[in-house]
This record gives sequence, C-alpha cells and structure tokens, in this order.
Amino acid sequence: MFCVRCGSQNEAGAQYCSSCGNPLGGGVPAQAPEGALPRDPGGAALQAPLEYAGFWRRFVAWLIDMFLLGIVLTPV
Repeated sequence: MFCVRCGSQNEAGAQYCSSCGNPLGGGVPAQAPEGALPRDPGGAALQAPLEYAGFWRRFVAWLIDMFLLGIVLTPV
C-alpha cells in the first residue's frame, strides 16, 4: 500500500504511513458529511477585478524605475 501524501510503500495492514505518519485509510474512500457543500473549483472567478493605477501613479513608478536602473547600470 502506498501513501497518498509522500508516496512511500507501507505494509498491507498499516493504518499510518511509516515515513510521514499520514493515515492510510484502509482503501475505503471517505465520504463527505451530510449537508456539506461541494468545493467550487472556479473560486478565482469570484475575485474582484483589478483596479488599474492612474496616470500619475504610473508615471511616478516609471520615474522610480528609471532612477533605480540608472544606479544599477552606471559604471563605477
């Protein structure tokens, strides 16, 4: 029997993994309790859209970038 967490091989009657201690479960899949909601795989779609920075904020960021590039690329 192989552990689903770490992939190491264990004895057939083992209840826990000998490497990581993960419960092996005995091969019977666990069922969700009654009333449990299914997981939503599209959770990323629920995020609010990004708000883009305005012109002046982007301009100041560009100035900072150019200043830092000037420091890095200036020969010593």
